[in-house]
Order: sequence, then structure tokens, then C-alpha cells
Amino acid sequence: MLVVLLAAAVIPLNVMARQNVLANAAQLAIGLPICAVGLIVARRQPGNPIVWLLLLIPVGILLALDAGPYAWLVYRMGYRLPFGPAAVLLEVSYFPVLTIVLPLVFLLFPDGVLPRRAGGGCCGLT
Repeated sequence: MLVVLLAAAVIPLNVMARQNVLANAAQLAIGLPICAVGLIVARRQPGNPIVWLLLLIPVGILLALDAGPYAWLVYRMGYRLPFGPAAVLLEVSYFPVLTIVLPLVFLLFPDGVLPRRAGGGCCGLT
């Protein structure tokens, strides 16, 4: 539900801030299918940590997409909106998502557990 609300707010915020709406279409096109995959996996394996990571990725991306125009409205256009400083901090929320959470998805794939070291010695020699 949070992802739907964040995605729905992207277009009105960009229009109000007089920014290019189509510039964020690529991030929406990436974030929403990732969320859909996370929801599908959540139905089948709710205990899998990859599910929560797949749902966190679009939330971080959409928070950044919403926070940028929101901060622009507060600081550049003079709107008196609450949470202006929070919007500035959330504007870069995509960075930790892409540098920490996305690699974790690849590390934990497919069963949600880190791979174990195989073999005992160097180069598979025992």
C-alpha cells in the first residue's frame, strides 16, 4: 500500500514543482515491477528475507522520487510545507538502497541464506 501511495504522489509533486514528469518514469518502471515480484514471493515464502529486501528497494526509490520535488517546493518555490528537512535527507535515500540492499538480494538468492564455504582448503584441495 505504501508503494502505491508513493508512486501516486510522484506525478503531482513533479507537476507542482514544475519538473519533468517523464524523467522519473524509468525509476517508476523499475521500482513497481520489483515490488510486484516481492509481493508474489511474499505470498509463497513469507519468511524469506529476500522478500523484505525486494519490498524495501522500491520504497527507497519512490521516497527519493517524492522527496526531491517536495524539497524543491519547500526551499525553492517557498511553499510552507512540513518536513522540509526530512525531504532533503530522504532525497538521497536511493543511495543506501542501491549500495547495501540490492547486493544483499544477490547474496541471499535463492533461499535467503548466505552461501556457505565449500571445501576445506585452497582451491578446493583438502
